[in-house]
Amino acid sequence: MKLADEMVSVATKEVGTTEGDNDNNKYGKDLNMNNVRWCAIFVTWVSKHTTVNNINLFDDIITQNGSFTSYASTTGNIMFFVNQSHLEFHPAEQYGGNYTPKKGDYIFFDWDNTWNKKMDFNSIYSAAEHTGMVEKASNQRVYTIEGNSSHKVSKNEYPLNSKSILGYGSWY
Repeated sequence: MKLADEMVSVATKEVGTTEGDNDNNKYGKDLNMNNVRWCAIFVTWVSKHTTVNNINLFDDIITQNGSFTSYASTTGNIMFFVNQSHLEFHPAEQYGGNYTPKKGDYIFFDWDNTWNKKMDFNSIYSAAEHTGMVEKASNQRVYTIEGNSSHKVSKNEYPLNSKSILGYGSWY
């Protein structure tokens, strides 16, 4: 099984799981990061529960290449993909990117559309407001699995040219 297939499989099993009071949920509890906004915590939790060919995404890649506590945030997720030489961050179409997202990629959102092409690329960190995982892309749409989407794990879809999509983090 490929890493992306396993990531999506783990995430799909969580669809419908809701948060408790004050963003209290099993994902934050498992990572000792409870009572905070949890979209990035969810994708981090998925990585912790993804093992392919005896390689655990969380233990063997994430915690070996950066601070876990900064990774479990939307800003930390983007920085991780930008700063690791073996990973890539791809700007979305409206920011000049021509990347087609793949299964298992992370997707980053700016709901307020505060970042634009004229801003320094480093400012993308401060614009990120939400993250999720790409389930697939087809017919000019991207399909996602996201934690903390309407206070639960949800499947969503967006046009690839949505102004709210900042870009994608790719593991491969």
